[in-house]
Amino acid sequence: REVDLTPLLAARVLDAAAIHACLPCDDEHCRAFDEKTCAQCASSGTWRQRHAAAMLVVLQSRVLQEIGDCAFCGCTSLATLTLPDGLTTIGEGAFCRCTYLASLTLPDGLTTIGNCAFEGCTSLATLTLPDGLTTIGNCAFSGCTYLATLTLPDGLTTISDYAFEGCTSLATLTLPDGLTTIG
Repeated sequence: REVDLTPLLAARVLDAAAIHACLPCDDEHCRAFDEKTCAQCASSGTWRQRHAAAMLVVLQSRVLQEIGDCAFCGCTSLATLTLPDGLTTIGEGAFCRCTYLASLTLPDGLTTIGNCAFEGCTSLATLTLPDGLTTIGNCAFSGCTYLATLTLPDGLTTISDYAFEGCTSLATLTLPDGLTTIG
């Protein structure tokens, strides 16, 4: 079956529902899709393969401003991620449990990383956060057990509760001078 991914190129906000609209599958959870079944859909092998196809399109988008809640949650085959310029927000759980994600490049215009956005990305080892970033949400990188090197930008003002909980390989962290809130 041929799938038209063109609507994803024009999306300003990409979430699991938008991906689902372009990438329907035969899984019973997907047929009755809503935000509550996001985690169940993510566990489907077919769903993960279609998410990976969508990611290739997302990387070419010039208008994408936000990756919404649960958009690529549980996409375990995703290993490398370079997000497009113009992206300002990564939503809650957007890439949670992407366990093979080892390389992550975030655009300079990114201002907000939502709650649990990269929670459980256990292969992520090195991370440089962009200069424009101001807020890291609750549990954003919680459980990233392999994360050993982290560079925080000078403009960062808020690190929310448990943002780096369980990052057992992270030995040192230098906090920026402008940081006003640590959860």
